[in-house]
Amino acid sequence: DCDGNHNITKKTMSSIIPLQQNAILDLYITRLQTILRELDTTQHASEMKQLQRMHDYFQRCARSIDVGIWFDVASSKKTQERVLPILDKLRATFQKSLNIHEQIRGQELSDLHDLINLAGFFGGLKQYMRQTTQLNQRVLNDLLILLSKDHTDVQTLMNHRTYSALALHEKQTLLRWLRTEPHYFQTLKQHQAQFQEETQQEMERLSFIREHADLFPNYITSDTENKTNFDEMLILFRLSSFLSSTLRIGQIREHALNTIPLCETPKDLKHFDTLFSAMLEDTSIRNKIIENGFVSYVSGPSDLGKKGGIFVYISLLRAQHQALDLLKTYQQKYPELKHVQLRVLLGYGGDYKRRHGSSANELHSTQQGLEAWRVLGATGAYPAFLHRVVGQPSESYLRVQELTMLATKHPQAFKALNMIEAQATTTYQHFIESQPNKNLLLKLTSLSLEKRLNISSRAGAKIDREDPTNVRAIGVVNLYLITGIQWDVFMSAAGLLDLPSSTLEHFPCLFTELTVMKDVTYKILFTLAVSNFPRAWRHINQETDASLHATLAHIETSAKLILIQSILFFSPTQQEKAHTYLEKAHQSKLPVHTIALGLMDALGLDRLAKETRELLPHYTCVTEAVDAYKTDPTPDVIENVLLALRGFPAIAAGPDCIAELTSPLRNKAFIQQEKQSEKAPAM
Repeated sequence: DCDGNHNITKKTMSSIIPLQQNAILDLYITRLQTILRELDTTQHASEMKQLQRMHDYFQRCARSIDVGIWFDVASSKKTQERVLPILDKLRATFQKSLNIHEQIRGQELSDLHDLINLAGFFGGLKQYMRQTTQLNQRVLNDLLILLSKDHTDVQTLMNHRTYSALALHEKQTLLRWLRTEPHYFQTLKQHQAQFQEETQQEMERLSFIREHADLFPNYITSDTENKTNFDEMLILFRLSSFLSSTLRIGQIREHALNTIPLCETPKDLKHFDTLFSAMLEDTSIRNKIIENGFVSYVSGPSDLGKKGGIFVYISLLRAQHQALDLLKTYQQKYPELKHVQLRVLLGYGGDYKRRHGSSANELHSTQQGLEAWRVLGATGAYPAFLHRVVGQPSESYLRVQELTMLATKHPQAFKALNMIEAQATTTYQHFIESQPNKNLLLKLTSLSLEKRLNISSRAGAKIDREDPTNVRAIGVVNLYLITGIQWDVFMSAAGLLDLPSSTLEHFPCLFTELTVMKDVTYKILFTLAVSNFPRAWRHINQETDASLHATLAHIETSAKLILIQSILFFSPTQQEKAHTYLEKAHQSKLPVHTIALGLMDALGLDRLAKETRELLPHYTCVTEAVDAYKTDPTPDVIENVLLALRGFPAIAAGPDCIAELTSPLRNKAFIQQEKQSEKAPAM
């Protein structure tokens, strides 16, 4: 991930390849050494000789890697073709034996055979690179400043402006000049010593990526607004080729890598159909898509949920629905696209606390899933999860199908859904951008703690003393846990409070037909049930700033109204029970979190209520540790806060049952299949 990480250089990337390939060879060599030690030298001299030759060959390969002679895809495949038949023959020999020790050796050889067949020798583990369009534009700005010194046409068009400040047609004009007139590249090569450090670093990085395209075949661009951003990337790739004297005639328009846009904001999703169409219309990008057999985009990174709220997940589904329809349209227009598959790379945007929901389930069904479950504290759930999903369509795909069926069967409800999503997202964006809200967050949290809690894998902590939400997505998760009121989720529903009655009447239909609406509703109820307003008031009552009191009062009032509005998603019988409970709760003047928990009981959400009660003490532990820190900010107390947050991963993930209760059609089919198998007569 090069976006925001200046440590990803040609030097660090070049170190990845030998490290990975040596790690693979070390594993194979160790397995072979174990097998060789256990074999009888008199009985298995021939077999040992073959395995020893293989062992020695692997060691020679390791020495070659150490001096910079690496595997590529082709040489890895040739080596597999060389060693796999030998292992296949040897394992068959030992597995036929009646001797238990030889059978064990046969199994070890079989395991090694399967491992080499799966992993090979190449080590292409980092197949996706990510860079931001903002960096590309900064680099282009540096290059155009240099060109302006020698080319008056460039100087006139730039007119003392930065590249990013130019109009779209002006950017396209400059890119066309760079693409069609080679003397501009020649000028840049002459002035290469004057490149800014960032520009020089990017040229070296792009040259290395292009040189090792088999290792880094996919290039993700974030902050992508239009196809011109792809053209910017292409020009920089081709300039890097020219600077290293490897650019050839005809390559200037060719995309060497798979171009993958990243939808990072609600605005990106809103205009995604235009961008996706432009990709399929572009001859070079389309040819690359046809060559690869798939077209990809990244849907919903973690920042999307941070910026758009929980209802933006509906936009993710709509974008995928549009992409499927557009691909079908272009497959009719260009028959060569008939075999092309749509691959959506899912991020965590819109999913509660980065674990449960469609995208988390997609991740956990991969080969890395077991490790992901272990890290997130849910190891026991992984085998059951795999049993349920292997060979099934993805969650997001099935949710898109639900959306499609809703549009067909209930067009008015589908129209209402679009209104709900648009208003909820817009309202939430206005809310989180309001300065009074940011001031309240500053009072309820601690920036000194935030420095310890929003560090990402690609860079250090990111702190903004004016805007506490301007942190990494992991920082936002911890921010609201420290605050004790998780309005980053439930205030996403504030936009539902001003909807017309003609829209409200469709709530039960949306809840019944769309698992995403169940997902959102349960998460809103849960976050209200673990939000401690009395604690927040104890802190704010000590403040003289009236705006802090007004902001907290507004959020608390909104929370109560959201609770009432959420009831409308349920059946008439459930609504009646819920209203009866609310009347009693109002008379008793219960706090919001107590009302939310009681409402779960009244609505018959027994599993959600049970798991919420089990989690509540852990949320209390966090807030108590934070309160202790505010009066005694010693290292031991800081450690208590960190342990409270990290010692029980479920507090950052929410109840396990939400993912199960809101899993789409495949779960219904699975449950039905299980029932049928139970009824089937025993064989």
